Amino acid sequence: MRKINDWQNYSLETLINYVEKYDQRPESIKRIIKAYNMANNAHKGVKRASGKPYITHPVAVANFLAIMRVDIDSICAGLLHDVVEDTEITKEDIKLEFGDDVAEIVDGVTKINKLADIDPSTLSVSLDEKNPENLRMLNRKKIIDSLLYDPRIIIVKLADRLHNMLTIGYKTPIKQKSKAAETLELYVPLANKLGIYRIQQELEDASLKCIEPYIYNRLMIIREKIKDDCSPFLNTMLSEMVCEIDDNLKIIGHYDQSELDSRNKKDLLNETIILGDDASRTRIKHIYGIYEALSKMKPEEEKDTSEYIKRLLFDKDSFEEIHDLRVIKLIMKDEDSCYSLIRYLHQKYGNVQNRFKDYIYSPKYNMYQSLHTTVSNEGKYVQFQIRTLEQEYRDTYGLAWELYKFEGEYTRERILEEFKKYPAYKKLLDIKENKEVSDLESYQSLIKKEILNTSEITVINTDNGKSIAIRDDATIRDFAYLIGGPLGDHLVRATLNDKVYELEIQNGVVNLEKYPFGIRLRDGDEISVEFNENIWCPAPNTDIVPKKKKRLHKTLKNEIKKPKE
Repeated sequence: MRKINDWQNYSLETLINYVEKYDQRPESIKRIIKAYNMANNAHKGVKRASGKPYITHPVAVANFLAIMRVDIDSICAGLLHDVVEDTEITKEDIKLEFGDDVAEIVDGVTKINKLADIDPSTLSVSLDEKNPENLRMLNRKKIIDSLLYDPRIIIVKLADRLHNMLTIGYKTPIKQKSKAAETLELYVPLANKLGIYRIQQELEDASLKCIEPYIYNRLMIIREKIKDDCSPFLNTMLSEMVCEIDDNLKIIGHYDQSELDSRNKKDLLNETIILGDDASRTRIKHIYGIYEALSKMKPEEEKDTSEYIKRLLFDKDSFEEIHDLRVIKLIMKDEDSCYSLIRYLHQKYGNVQNRFKDYIYSPKYNMYQSLHTTVSNEGKYVQFQIRTLEQEYRDTYGLAWELYKFEGEYTRERILEEFKKYPAYKKLLDIKENKEVSDLESYQSLIKKEILNTSEITVINTDNGKSIAIRDDATIRDFAYLIGGPLGDHLVRATLNDKVYELEIQNGVVNLEKYPFGIRLRDGDEISVEFNENIWCPAPNTDIVPKKKKRLHKTLKNEIKKPKE
């Protein structure tokens, strides 16, 4: 993933240039200029901590949004996102000039900001709710509600947080670490769940720089050295492969991220060959990704992750254990060509066991689609990522790309229809409608577990051979709920890597003391589960018990796999 470059030089001119790459309508440009003028006048004379005029912040936010090719209402909201909070302009003023959608997006971002910065002592609520932790929970609830109302509120907020993190060096060290921790805990997972990897990775690197500056700086140096050392190796490997494969595979190739940003969508999707700098087809894992991979190597007996990683910084072999440290990414004309290329790679290099992931057939939780496979060449691991051009856009910009594909006018309702395709939407709705979650602590626990967890593993459902992405702390029971919904309450038997686990039932009573489905899954596990609608046994201490069982049972009755006799 290429870094977002030149953000220090963003201006109204660069904003219009980005927008004109996908929307040349004169009325769109006029609306953007109108929003800029309103924001510029409202913030006139105000400076940021850096000493720069305040308008540079909303202009940068709007540029980030335009790079993601979002709708014009979102860009106008990005320019105006601070005026209601910081100036005399009201929501009604924005509504009068720009319409309901822009006003609601700005209002949504404002409410999130106000709740994040509120003084607990000023609240007219119970003492418990004056607790700063409870305020953070309230803020997260507000964010989740915003996602379900209009996802563009969060897309604008993510762009806002990104610029604040890139310019956070002017804050005190304590403030930097506080904002960085919040970013990793809340905004990074949200970017992940919406599939906006480009912003996610920028936020991760900026946060690590604040929280672990020594580790960040050392990893930056090590990463550059690895990049310099292996670039010739990767480019040679890529060149040999391109020369050998059949032309019928229709390789589009890959290209510089700035070229991806600048080219017209329809031209890209219709072209047969797109050539770019060979070096842009290869990459080294981003800094936070390396940090995360090293942290997973920590033995259980090690208590301090930071100190452990500091020792690994001087152990070259540890970096060689990261299977996706070196990546070659290829964009194919169609999905058939993706699979043909995978077959070629496996025939030429073989593949590392449990390192082939088919996210085209089984997309990730955030709709990410790609084929991943790791091979070993000359003693070095190399991961190939292979996907179509449309999948490349979606994998980079997530839900924002879905908005860009719209034909005709944007409406909040149409955007929500697109978001409903994302599993995250269904999960958020389940949590919101779950009446058993009646207090902030339960709500927080559920949000952390189901939404703010970005680590995933892949398991194989042996009933159909399908790869399924699931969070890395998932159990057999979680897998059952994932594929069966409310039928998870009726789980009676599971087969995990050929070993059978089943409920112990004596005289019609389930023995919960020997509940067998709490076993944690591992990457590459093979699993199948069986349900019996006549037996109801939600797991002990279940955080959420799916509702509407009777109605869903009627729908799913024919899909229930009866236990073997």
